[in-house]
Amino acid sequence: QRRVMGNKFAKMKKFNLPISVPASSGTTFKQEDARVQGDDVTIVAEFPDGDSERVEMKMGQNVEWLKGELAKRRDIPYGSFALYLNGSMMADPLSLYDLPIQAGTTTTVTVQGL
Repeated sequence: QRRVMGNKFAKMKKFNLPISVPASSGTTFKQEDARVQGDDVTIVAEFPDGDSERVEMKMGQNVEWLKGELAKRRDIPYGSFALYLNGSMMADPLSLYDLPIQAGTTTTVTVQGL
């Protein structure tokens, strides 16, 4: 007889929960996630060398994600630059909802510090 050291869960079967399980509002988790992420927005990041990067985002995504995407695309260190919108630095934890950006538009930001 094989003994499992104190593992009560050894005999439990796996639970297969479909991703379409309704949330309390009657929507699926996938639909709820899409609702929270929000509408589409296009960000154009202008670099000091005059080049730019176009990034498609959701309004619920944050500045940290945008900086990470730009760092990856340009192969530059994440901490070596900051993003500015209308002359004000965009703080990493803020989502695009927290900034004066309108969904469905194209917004230009400036990359500084490189």
